Amino acid sequence: MDERSIGNPLTLEEVKERASFPILIPTYVPEGIQLEEIRGLRGHLWSPEDNRLISDNSYWEFRFFFSKENLVLTISRSYQKMTLEGLKRAFVEEYPKYRRLVEINGSPGFVQESHVNLVGEQLPVFLDWWNNDLYLKFAISGFLPSEELIRMAESLRPA
Repeated sequence: MDERSIGNPLTLEEVKERASFPILIPTYVPEGIQLEEIRGLRGHLWSPEDNRLISDNSYWEFRFFFSKENLVLTISRSYQKMTLEGLKRAFVEEYPKYRRLVEINGSPGFVQESHVNLVGEQLPVFLDWWNNDLYLKFAISGFLPSEELIRMAESLRPA
């Protein structure tokens, strides 16, 4: 399924109206790349303590699609507090060849480098990080060097 078919197309103003959290957008994008589309979808929010449903269909996730390299920025609410040690145990130790820990403006995260999976598909670079103060999870994926995704992530500012 094409990610661009999920959710509803929105303008940046509509995103800001619907969001119950700050919307941050990159002030840096690699040359020749521009924002093409924003899509919003409703989802479920679960408690990290007891896996209890906190909110049903009132939670928004926003995906920002860029013009090249399958570049996507996702912003979603997350009540799961993350630490570098927790990320190492949960994500990095399983695939140390492709994943490493990073910090984005002081927030814990990890990057997974592009590689060919077991069925022969080339996977993009994935960068995930959590802002524990704002209760937000961010993800950027695309076929660009991880340094470019990190630079985009570090440039996020309020929309």
